[in-house]
Amino acid sequence: MTKSKRRSISAKCPSCQSSLLQDAKFCHKCGTLAGVQPGAKWRKWKYVTSVVVLTAAIGTGLVLAPSNFTAEQQTLPSLSLPSTISSFQKPEQAVDPSTMSSREAADRLFNRVMAADESGDSAQALQFAPMALQAYQLVESPDADAHYHVGLINLVLGDFDEVRKQIEQLKRDSADHLLGLSLALRIAKSAGSENSASEILARFAVAYDAEINSGKSEYEAHRGTIEKLHALAKTPKTAGNSNPLPNRQESGAQLFESKCAQCHGPNASGSDNGPPLVHRIYEPAHHADDSFYRAVRQGVKSHHWPFGDMLPIPGVTDEQVGQIVLYVRNLQVKNGIK
Repeated sequence: MTKSKRRSISAKCPSCQSSLLQDAKFCHKCGTLAGVQPGAKWRKWKYVTSVVVLTAAIGTGLVLAPSNFTAEQQTLPSLSLPSTISSFQKPEQAVDPSTMSSREAADRLFNRVMAADESGDSAQALQFAPMALQAYQLVESPDADAHYHVGLINLVLGDFDEVRKQIEQLKRDSADHLLGLSLALRIAKSAGSENSASEILARFAVAYDAEINSGKSEYEAHRGTIEKLHALAKTPKTAGNSNPLPNRQESGAQLFESKCAQCHGPNASGSDNGPPLVHRIYEPAHHADDSFYRAVRQGVKSHHWPFGDMLPIPGVTDEQVGQIVLYVRNLQVKNGIK
């Protein structure tokens, strides 16, 4: 997106006398519509909220987050921003917030939420998630990609009802929309419902060819996620195992004992070396299953407990992590944590 040329100051606000930029539609200080008599405030929530969300995001370093999305929708009103904003910008690609569309601003906040969540920084993810949702409310005629983003943000917040609303929006485009199935699978896993997860993966496998050949732009934008799920959906089940759940639980218990119990204690009850996983902090709504996979692969910085950072655990496969998670979730349910 090209930057707009710097505009000169041509007028003062009729209400608070602040200097206005040329062609400014409203006062950046008090919200008065340019050119009207004092006291006539501009009350259009949409643009005022745009300014608040975008300015707050910039103030916390949002412009450092890369954007992988095409700008669309209308351009936000011009903003009068402090000169110190340049300190937040990448030297090689400064961003002029006044030229950002509603969609681009929303996508940048989405990127920030996802980056924080992937790195295990739940505090930052939870801080930016409401901002991102508010920003997507400003996008007119959101497409399937936007609905998927909103669904992922609500997963971070643990609001499964809102995630289901986005799944229904995606189903309007296609009954077996691959990104809708992806969201549904994450809900099922967070709830510890292996049967539902298996059914969703089966539907994914059947729908994959037709859907991926439809050329939907959102599939290309999230191709990595889709291909991981496709590989998982094609993984054959253990032959001759008519009731795999008990075996998986037993295997999960054995894996937990050998890989996790030294720190997290027997039956995930905690020890002097690590916190209990049978605890409200680790309920699915707060720590989804994905957080366990990240902890094993990347480790976790200490943020809830005084035990220090958790280091990555080498040699544990995703399948084994899944068995451990199933075991822990069943222990949580037995102790009233759902």
